[in-house]
Amino acid sequence: MECGTFVAEQVGRVGYVAFSGVQEMPLLGWDPDCGVLAPLDVAGHGLFALPKCRYNGEGPVMVHYGVLHLFLHYHARPDFQTQIRSFLAETKSIVITGHSIGGSVACLSAL
Repeated sequence: MECGTFVAEQVGRVGYVAFSGVQEMPLLGWDPDCGVLAPLDVAGHGLFALPKCRYNGEGPVMVHYGVLHLFLHYHARPDFQTQIRSFLAETKSIVITGHSIGGSVACLSAL
């Protein structure tokens, strides 16, 4: 089952990306580990290595595994990658947003 409903539009020199939340809800139920928290620096497969995820002996920054799973599917999609690269080349800024679970995916995308 493929996840992924996003809309991308450019208005002037601003790119807008919006993630759906409602259409993603059924996808979170198929994996028994989906509700588990996972360390962002490890579970993100190196994508989040640049932001410091651990400080002076503190525990790792944790992320909802199901939301991370959705984000990683978007990140791997060629259409998503192409759109983001286009925005990076052609716009001054990118606004990333979403509703419900889509908002969580948007937050990870902004990192």
